[in-house]
Amino acid sequence: MIDTITGELVELGEGYAVVEANGIGYRVFITKAARADLAQADGPVRLFTQLQWREDGLELYGFVRAEEREIFRLLLGVAGVGPRLALQVLSAMAPAQFCRAVINKQAEELQRIKGVGRKTADRLILELRDKLAKFALAEEGGPVFSEREELAFRALRSLGFTATEARRAVERAQVAGEDLSTEELIKRALELVRT
Repeated sequence: MIDTITGELVELGEGYAVVEANGIGYRVFITKAARADLAQADGPVRLFTQLQWREDGLELYGFVRAEEREIFRLLLGVAGVGPRLALQVLSAMAPAQFCRAVINKQAEELQRIKGVGRKTADRLILELRDKLAKFALAEEGGPVFSEREELAFRALRSLGFTATEARRAVERAQVAGEDLSTEELIKRALELVRT
């Protein structure tokens, strides 16, 4: 099992990256979010990976964060969901947004993902609702963020704040009923994280 790969990013394509480690170039299928993160990388990169067996060979899937890989693995456990569709789901929605849609039984939201019809959306909700609720609480230590709050949370984490500090700051910054832009939310959370 290849659990992680750390090396030089030698190619970044649409939906894949090639990472060279110890003289071997590994082609890794990635999400849109991982592609955006890798595009900004300076120096060696590290991907959490999942090796999948197919009839025509092996495929390697990579994620910048371990929680994305964990959700990918949970998706693979759902009947009718293969690695390509699982990757499509994580490319279409941030992990927190996907968790929220499943936990809140928002089948219509899930059907907006290419390749996910009504039956698949219902199956995702039925089979993953309890697992994602436990996962979300364990990983985030609290409620699942909206997409905007998730971006603010990631921004604070990238600045070196702990997950707990970032989560609390975002929760305090988001006043109920107030419609802040992502930039305003980050600015307010930065002010609050220092107090």
